[in-house]
Amino acid sequence: MNRGESNERDSLAEYRQHLVEAGQKASSAYDKAVMTLAGGALAVSFAFVKDVVGGSPAPGTIWRLGAGWLSLGVSLVAILISMLTSQWALRRAIEQVDAKKIRSEEPGAWYSRATSGLNIAAGLGLVVGVGFLLWFAGGNLNRLTGKPADSLPAAAALPSLQGLRRVPPDER
Repeated sequence: MNRGESNERDSLAEYRQHLVEAGQKASSAYDKAVMTLAGGALAVSFAFVKDVVGGSPAPGTIWRLGAGWLSLGVSLVAILISMLTSQWALRRAIEQVDAKKIRSEEPGAWYSRATSGLNIAAGLGLVVGVGFLLWFAGGNLNRLTGKPADSLPAAAALPSLQGLRRVPPDER
């Protein structure tokens, strides 16, 4: 092996280590973000229900609130379990390395796949939960104005389109 190949191998090893560290940081940041956002969404929804909706949400919207809370709860539980399965996957991979089976078996065994699935479930739970909470909030915004939801002007701030004509492409 010549000196150039040795330098390239060292550079690749350093780059690989950088990628491993970046992956660990990204994974940790994802876990923290999902937990923070899901917990924060729950807290904001509790305050909205208490301070804006009071004890009487608009008819037909309470199930949206329940679905949102359930989805956010699933998100939090999934991310917490994924943290545990991630630790188990790492321990299993270390055992596989020690037993010289890391190349013949799936690294981390099924714990690695479980961790990935749980991370996806946590992210989906967060998005779905926030969506339901926004839908619930939208159905109860009339509590802020005191007007029935169907009397709120949906397009009051939009300009009128009367008098406008379609401009042909050659005139643009």
